[in-house]
Amino acid sequence: MGVSINTNKTLGVSAGSKIIAPQTSAFTNIYSTSYDGVDDYVDLGTSIPLGIMTISWWMKSTDTVGNKSVTGNGLGRLNIVGTTPLILLSPWNYRYFDDQAAKFDGNWHHWLMFIAGAGNSDIASSRIFVDGSEIGTGSTVPGSSPAYASPSLLGRGQYGYIAATIDEFAVWTSDKTSDVTAIYNGGNPQSLDSYNPVGYWRFEEGSGTTAIDSGSGGNDGTLVNGTTYSTDVP
Repeated sequence: MGVSINTNKTLGVSAGSKIIAPQTSAFTNIYSTSYDGVDDYVDLGTSIPLGIMTISWWMKSTDTVGNKSVTGNGLGRLNIVGTTPLILLSPWNYRYFDDQAAKFDGNWHHWLMFIAGAGNSDIASSRIFVDGSEIGTGSTVPGSSPAYASPSLLGRGQYGYIAATIDEFAVWTSDKTSDVTAIYNGGNPQSLDSYNPVGYWRFEEGSGTTAIDSGSGGNDGTLVNGTTYSTDVP
């Protein structure tokens, strides 16, 4: 049985006698980045000044001992103390969150962190979501104004380095907490281009030391100290 092509653009756009297939933008995710917890990190380039900020990423880790950092400098400082998240904007401006031991099980999990601003009291409005659900908070100390520095770092911060695999790292200078369910997407990574991140490092290069920023900021990152690409992806 043959297939009848409707020249009234049912399957494509007619350009004279030529049928042009419609464009597709299929999302593929082949690579991530791997960190050894000793000295690996990614330098994400120019710092984004602290203010209202949302950060989304996928992470897989079994690093449950000691103090280590996921982000540093211009991205706020998300530290993991054992398995307890800590947003540390300065030594006297920080907030602990409920322990997340179950999320350090060697499986992929989605994290979303919201920093409410750079003022003295904004730490009290910071939030963290894991796998689409908001987690509770512990002690909060609103103190001196936060400090940030350039460059922005991933895998390294106030407490050193984390052993983990990280993928699909995106940053917004706006509150995206209302989109967390859609971004988590039932545990299935998807393109975040439609959410217009200012920084978006997909880590799809697969080799070399460059991590391309496809967000509006255009800050290409650099894999440092042997940080590698991995085919282990969420």
